[in-house]
Amino acid sequence: MLIKNTAKKVEAMLYKTPILRDDDNRLVANYWYKEIGPGLIDNMSIIDFLTKYSTGQLTSADTITRARRKVQENNPSLRGEKWEDRHTLAQEMKEDIVSW
Repeated sequence: MLIKNTAKKVEAMLYKTPILRDDDNRLVANYWYKEIGPGLIDNMSIIDFLTKYSTGQLTSADTITRARRKVQENNPSLRGEKWEDRHTLAQEMKEDIVSW
């Protein structure tokens, strides 16, 4: 259920902010910013942030990026400019491994 909720939020972010489609670090940072809330994060120390993250109060970066991959798999219009390049390279790597 967490991945579905995360995917819905990620999908909305990819629609609204296309630059996030190719930049997982920026996507995760924006996701956490929205998750914590602008008013709270502005006054949060790094210790507070790390405590929230390490105790599971924030969605993990892996879950957010997994949701992004799933959203882009299901909705080609949300794929970034680098998506095709990444998948072409992945296919070439598979072929190289098989022929090795």
